[in-house]
Amino acid sequence: NIPWGSNSSNRSQSSGQGGAFREVGSTKIAAFSVVSAIGAVVDRKGNVVRGHRDPKTGVRTHLITDVEEKVLRSEPSTAPRGNTTLTVVVTNQKFEPSSLNQIAKQVHGSMARAIHPFHTIYDGDVFYLVTTDEVENRLLNPIAFGVVTAEAVWDAVLSAVKVG
Repeated sequence: NIPWGSNSSNRSQSSGQGGAFREVGSTKIAAFSVVSAIGAVVDRKGNVVRGHRDPKTGVRTHLITDVEEKVLRSEPSTAPRGNTTLTVVVTNQKFEPSSLNQIAKQVHGSMARAIHPFHTIYDGDVFYLVTTDEVENRLLNPIAFGVVTAEAVWDAVLSAVKVG
């Protein structure tokens, strides 16, 4: 579920699991994500495509709209607990362990573009980046690899909520 709001205005929607694949030269990147975040899923145009849905109108909004409206009405916001987004990326690109760790941080941080808000105090978000160490693609430095991988992860998140 992708929930938010008070008990009287549940804006949650079901989500699921998804995957995506990218290939850059000899480097292969497979991303898989199970999305059950507090935040809403946002497409590349910035539109909320899952979550934060008004049950009466069907309209999805960014969370900031709901938060500001509740404050204006002197209503407290509540957030559910027990949510998480689990993501794993598998690549064949060779990396030193320290580089792999930093790339994982880069890509996990980039997921905030796809899920708003992301990595909250009530989410148990986890990210793993693993390699089979099969190829050395010197044309794809660690930062560029992270950029491509971040896009694959965003594709996986969108796939998890059945958005094209």
